[in-house]
Amino acid sequence: MSKRINHMLHRSEMSHRTGVTVIEVLFAMMIVLIGLAGIAGLLPVALRQASDSFELSRGAVMSQSMFQQAIGSGLTSRATQPWLVANEDPSSTLGFGLYDGSTSTNVGWCVDPLFWASQPGVDTATIHSCNGTEGGYRRARFPYYREDYDPLANPDTNMSATPPVFSTPAAHARMFRVSLPRGTSIAPMNRMVAEQRFASADDFVRRSLAKDEPFQRYFLSNSSSVAQKAATTNEFTWMATFSPNELGPDTFYTMGVVVFRNRDRLFQAGKLPAFGYDPLKPPSEERLAWATPLSVTARTTGGSGFSMQLSSRYIDEGSDRLRVGDWLMLSRKILLAPGSYKAVFRWYRVSAATRSVITQPSAGNKVWTREVFVTGSDWKFATPAEIAVDGSVATQATLVNDVVTVTEKTVPVD
Repeated sequence: MSKRINHMLHRSEMSHRTGVTVIEVLFAMMIVLIGLAGIAGLLPVALRQASDSFELSRGAVMSQSMFQQAIGSGLTSRATQPWLVANEDPSSTLGFGLYDGSTSTNVGWCVDPLFWASQPGVDTATIHSCNGTEGGYRRARFPYYREDYDPLANPDTNMSATPPVFSTPAAHARMFRVSLPRGTSIAPMNRMVAEQRFASADDFVRRSLAKDEPFQRYFLSNSSSVAQKAATTNEFTWMATFSPNELGPDTFYTMGVVVFRNRDRLFQAGKLPAFGYDPLKPPSEERLAWATPLSVTARTTGGSGFSMQLSSRYIDEGSDRLRVGDWLMLSRKILLAPGSYKAVFRWYRVSAATRSVITQPSAGNKVWTREVFVTGSDWKFATPAEIAVDGSVATQATLVNDVVTVTEKTVPVD
């Protein structure tokens, strides 16, 4: 009797055992797929962050190396290494002239021979861009906009024949974009010479060899008896900016070595249809924006970073391009006395940025606005009351594409 009862209980237990249903299997697979999709979505972000970190580390090393190279080559001594200033007199046929010291020491300078070497006709009068024939652009300045250009306006608009001078409230802070002489003459560096000085010699070109052949470095062909130059990809190039010290003596400047990766140096602007200018897509390698502080205090602490709002004209999806890790330059004029100014410029790295907000005023162009958090040195914004009296003391931001890193130090310049 007991055996029969145990047998019946065993059969009852067997009948109540449950397996895994198809629905349960599908649900488990769905959870696994969601997890895999999340991991797959993180991979591009991780790869991009790793790439950005590598670029930043490599750029920092290169920036320090290029900074020492600039100092060693006498770039800060205009007596040893003369600067060539673009001649913007429309009646002259001379493209460049030696810096003669007549320009105020309170302005900024941008030593950028590679930019000039990449422009068509830099040895002729075609660089005369100050007479309004290139709209709001001015290649002899960094950024390449006229001092009276409004970032909310259309840069293709015809402007007055004569731009305002530095000592007037109508002129905003700009750097003089200069070149260096090719040799003993005042002719600017050509592209090959400029690349020897302002391109990294580390990103060399390898010859196409068979698998078993030893590594060889490629050299440029040269029919003369001069030693051949090792070919480089010119992936990394640099320029130097010089900003007057806000409180220091006039002989000291804040020198910044700006390292680019795959920089687009060709300038196509304004009324130059021969260069294939498209009015719907104006130059965007250097963009201007108004910069206003978010806090009520005029001075911000750069050591811990600060937030500000940027606004500029919206043209297309690239006009508001700005991401974490990018660099921008702030600029403004400081009023020393009536009719006397000093221009200051500083570089900052973007640590955070909101999405752009596009607005369309009832009259005017579309405008993009976004908030950014940057890190760098201290910066003093002018108060609204000061801007109401003199608009040139307002802060503008220059957004430059393809900048990897910037190194700034205070150096004497003679």
